[in-house]
Amino acid sequence: MAMHRIYGIKSYIAKESGDEITIHATKCMWKDKKGWTPRVCASISAYEMGLIEGIDKKIQHLYTKRRSIGDEVCELVLKRPPN
Repeated sequence: MAMHRIYGIKSYIAKESGDEITIHATKCMWKDKKGWTPRVCASISAYEMGLIEGIDKKIQHLYTKRRSIGDEVCELVLKRPPN
């Protein structure tokens, strides 16, 4: 979420359970900029995935919704597999 703040993405934790966190991104300063494409979004996601992998390789990083394809929010699910 700190990375979201740095990149101008408004987000919040929508749901949290034992081994899973769901984050909703509701606004991105990049979306309406000239030259923005879904590839820009993908590059931010790749950076984010690298950060998470650097913290803990076991955590799964998955976007289940994307504003770039018409969803109301970008939904990121971080999940740690059972031990």
